[in-house]
Amino acid sequence: MVTEGEGEEVFEAEVNSISRTNHKNLVQLLGFCNEGQHRLLVYEHMKTPQNVLLDENMTAKIADFGMAKLLRKHQTQTTTRVRGTKGYLAPDWFRSMPVTVKVDVYSFGVLLLELMCCR
Repeated sequence: MVTEGEGEEVFEAEVNSISRTNHKNLVQLLGFCNEGQHRLLVYEHMKTPQNVLLDENMTAKIADFGMAKLLRKHQTQTTTRVRGTKGYLAPDWFRSMPVTVKVDVYSFGVLLLELMCCR
């Protein structure tokens, strides 16, 4: 169970990480709200309501940061609670294994498989 203070720290850490991230294939964070028990992230407008969005030029952008974890420069793994959509999560999450960048490769592979199979 996450206490209110811990939730606040996690939210602020996520905002700091996301706000420093700038990539053509990531939805841009425009701002946030952290008022009482209300926490909100404001992103650039995208027309499709999925985790991987397409802009007007059909460029894919990732919008679900719940599955991704930013690692420090010399960090190779992290430990955290499981968050994300079943089916896209690597088995490592459920086997109490260290979570590395390989879990993102797994999730991206599932996405590619869905695209190739038109699902």
